[in-house]
Amino acid sequence: MAEKRKLVRTSPVSEFGEFEADAEGFELAEQVLDPTWVPGWSDLRRERDKQMAEVAQGLRRPEEVKALPVNVRLVRRSSAGGAFDGRKLMAAANTGYKPITQDHVGEDWFTDLPAGAKVMEDGSIVNAAGDMQYMYTPGPRAAAILKAKTQRMLDMAAVAGQAVKGGAVEAGGTFGKESP
Repeated sequence: MAEKRKLVRTSPVSEFGEFEADAEGFELAEQVLDPTWVPGWSDLRRERDKQMAEVAQGLRRPEEVKALPVNVRLVRRSSAGGAFDGRKLMAAANTGYKPITQDHVGEDWFTDLPAGAKVMEDGSIVNAAGDMQYMYTPGPRAAAILKAKTQRMLDMAAVAGQAVKGGAVEAGGTFGKESP
């Protein structure tokens, strides 16, 4: 067997030293770089992603993967000009999302305020800029929302497929036509 040679550095070390590529270092880097990181929720999501990777590798059975207790979303609460606009908040509420409030801090899925987040007068929590509000829905409701969304997508794909087979192609398009 050939003797292993040392790796040759191809880039300079930063003024802060060399970055050691260990799991803890990558997790810290992800938290710093991800402006949507939510303490608790993001940790649960990361753990579930690792479990799903183990399923793909054959190291875990699918039924052993823990379901997430809630789904957390940032919902826009202002217009492009910065004025309050509750339309997106209303749409989220209509699908079952509720505001995350100061009372939720300490839950497994919301262990602390995200970096820069602020508590509003009504107790709801917004991001540092104040243009996005943290909202959640229970896991079973999130599963129902995802199922309905997936079904709508499949239905639209089926309709699009029928249009190609049923005559939309003859209306002048070339998609789906065989070459002469």
